[in-house]
Amino acid sequence: MATIPDDVLSGLQEVLTSKIEERLLQQQKEEEEMAENSQKQRSFTQEEEEWVSNAVDVIKFHMVESSQSLEDTPGYPPIFVHQFFPDEKIFGYKDLKIDIYFCASTMYFYPIISYTSTSKEIVKTMEPDDILERFCSELPDWHMEVYKKTRGSFEEELKKQIDFKPYGEVVYKFTNNNESFELWGQPKEFNKDFNDYVTRIQFLALFEFETGDYTDMDDEGFLTYILYSVKKKSESDDLIYSVAGYASVYRYYVYPENELRHYPKVVDITIEDPSDDLIYCRDYVDLLTLKDQPEFSEEKVKAGFSKEMEKVGREKYKINPRQTRRIYEILRLHYTDESNKDELKAYRIDVKRRLEKPMKRTKKEINRLSFLAAEDKHYLSVLESNNPEVKQPQLQRLYEKQIDEYKCVLNRLKKYENF
Repeated sequence: MATIPDDVLSGLQEVLTSKIEERLLQQQKEEEEMAENSQKQRSFTQEEEEWVSNAVDVIKFHMVESSQSLEDTPGYPPIFVHQFFPDEKIFGYKDLKIDIYFCASTMYFYPIISYTSTSKEIVKTMEPDDILERFCSELPDWHMEVYKKTRGSFEEELKKQIDFKPYGEVVYKFTNNNESFELWGQPKEFNKDFNDYVTRIQFLALFEFETGDYTDMDDEGFLTYILYSVKKKSESDDLIYSVAGYASVYRYYVYPENELRHYPKVVDITIEDPSDDLIYCRDYVDLLTLKDQPEFSEEKVKAGFSKEMEKVGREKYKINPRQTRRIYEILRLHYTDESNKDELKAYRIDVKRRLEKPMKRTKKEINRLSFLAAEDKHYLSVLESNNPEVKQPQLQRLYEKQIDEYKCVLNRLKKYENF
């Protein structure tokens, strides 16, 4: 069989490495351009700027019980508004206020929009934003009656909700700060009224989750649980149920003998582009999984990350090496006496050494980046990241961010697991 000479093989490897690096940098450039385009905001002239409001600042939600008047109900702001106002700005109004009132039990809503003046007859370069149209554009076309167009129709719903009873059956009850709560599971049989009810709740979720969307309630795999704040009516022992939250879970079959974790051909189980909350949840679960393994004893953790730790994470639990290393760092932080300068310094160096690895560049790579940067400014940021004056502050910020994340996990473990 013919063999490739070493010098030819070396040359091929250099070409391949160079092409991969070019492709990665090109991908980074494309991602940056996409991010810039997705975050583009409308530009306003000085005259137009006077009519611009920050959507988060002017929107308030109110959960109204049957015994309350709209004006007496406290409000709270949304977390996200970009699904309705992409640049998070509303143009065309002064002293703008948007109050969205929800029936606390049945979740129909009615918006009241007020302002002292509009730009319509003053600014000719841009029309005022159609606020109601923005809201209606995200309403479910299969249940448009979630939106009550008049105060009268909304107040009718308020009267009806006094007799509201949750769908399904209660699965759990608890109290918190002297307030009673009940968690209800969905009806066992298909129920269109319940599906519409979940849709009404999920309209509010569009303002609470960055990528919130409506659940496909025709998919029988979904199960929805709704949490209610519960109190007695003043005139009887009947209960008033006000929505406090909800969760959707997806059912799938589990065959214990065929779990991926025990299948030798599975190397690891990957989560693509996890959210911060999912990372936090995964850290918590993986730490519970690994902390009692002999390879993760206090003595071994303090001695540094080892191949044995990586092996038990990968082979026994299908946790990829990067995540296993992260769990090691969380555990080591737990075992580190932060009042001991030497221990804390050793920990900091260990974490920063890992954080610095992707930043390191060979002399050949730096020379190539310098050449590319002369032609394309997008390579400059990569090149500058190798400058100690840039790299060290960046490294410190990354380190501090990691510690904050790790302490969140440890605090949760101390609270719930007596860790």
